[in-house]
This record gives sequence, structure tokens and C-alpha cells, in this order.
Amino acid sequence: MLVVAVVVMAPGRAAAARSLLSSASGALWAANLDLLSGVEIPAEIAVPDGHSLHGGIRAEGHQHYQFNGTAWVLTNATAKLYNSPTGTDAVGRHFFLEEPDALGGQPTWETINEHHLPALISAVTANSVVAHPVDPDSITWNLLAATSHYGNAEEPLGPVTFVQRILTRRGLPPSTTEGVSTGAIHSSKYYAVYTFYVQRR
Repeated sequence: MLVVAVVVMAPGRAAAARSLLSSASGALWAANLDLLSGVEIPAEIAVPDGHSLHGGIRAEGHQHYQFNGTAWVLTNATAKLYNSPTGTDAVGRHFFLEEPDALGGQPTWETINEHHLPALISAVTANSVVAHPVDPDSITWNLLAATSHYGNAEEPLGPVTFVQRILTRRGLPPSTTEGVSTGAIHSSKYYAVYTFYVQRR
């Protein structure tokens, strides 16, 4: 049984520690829980009551932008997902669907075991609820609500209800548009931790 203390910062109030119980779906989740120790979660992206922390995955990848003639617009994100703070063996991937699903979700996370067929174990697609700036030099921390799944409730991402993107580093678009041609593409390296929540039983 694994317990993680996450601090939720409420506006105008002292931070209060909140213990969230992980359902600990094997090493995929357990190895990354140390990353969350002492992390302060802004109240703006707090998960609604009735949901428990399921686990976290470290991500390294790129945010992809396209210049529309006026501004840089996010078109996709691609990342490998890792089951430990320093490991190099990816256990999944993150990407955007080419078209939103029936509930408007595009950001997707998949867990994969390349040593088995089918390689895809489970997946969740979600839609952004709130984006909250934390570091002016990095992409926002986000709360997303699940919109569709692949895999049953026994699989890692099958029961996920909410996703948070936290501990982000870098990933911003270029700071200038001067001299940029319409349609130009820029990929910005980023790092993050994605935490996954399930309905509390």
C-alpha cells in the first residue's frame, strides 16, 4: 500500500497536506511516486473530490507548434513515458489524436509492452479542463478529464478519470514571430510528470 502526500494550495488559505492512496498497479506506478513527494498542486488544477491517485509517469518529448500567420499554435505533443525517475526504457507514449474523439478529447496516453502482442495494453484520451501557469519559462500545469479509454478497468489506464500535467520544464513556443513564414513548424523539447486518478471506491 502506497501513500503519497500532495499539497493543495488554496487561494488565501494555508496549504494543507492531503494524503492520496494509490491503487498501486505494479511497478509502472510505484517507481515514480517519489517524484510526487512534497509537490504543491495549485488549487486551480486540483482533482474533484471522490477521486484517488492511481500513479504517475515521467514524460520526455516535444511540444509541436505551427505558425498561423499571427501566432504559434500548439498542434501536437509527442513524448515517451517512463516508469522510473531516471530509467531509459519507455513503457508508453503520449500524443494527440488526429481528430478529437466524441467528447472532444485529443491528448492521449498509452501503455505498451513491446514484448507482447498486442503491444498496446491500455490508453486514455482526455480533454483539458484548466491550464495553470506555474513557471514562466515552461508550459502550464494542466487538469484534464478523461473522455475515452482502451483497456478494461484492470489495465493501467483503463479506469482513469482525470489526468494532471505537473512538474513541467520548457516546452514553450518561440518567443518571436518576426520573419516567420506562415505554416512554419517548431518542436520544443519538454519534460513533465503526468499523474492519473481513478474513481474512489
